[in-house]
Amino acid sequence: SALEGLDDLVAQIGAVQQYMPEMRLTRTGPLRDCQGFVLTDWAASGVDGQPRAGGAAGFAFGSNGRLDHVITFWN
Repeated sequence: SALEGLDDLVAQIGAVQQYMPEMRLTRTGPLRDCQGFVLTDWAASGVDGQPRAGGAAGFAFGSNGRLDHVITFWN
């Protein structure tokens, strides 16, 4: 998805809650950072605690220190 602004973010979160109820996203490894970019591994688990999906996410920050964009990769 390409999100821009709070309204898009709220709509995306609502869709995740609707289509992936009771799934929990957790960070599964350390944060790695370099020059305004952060990379971390993640897992999506069901109510039983078993992982259903996983991947990595990269977060880029602007010169003002605010989040600029996120890219997610699925394993």
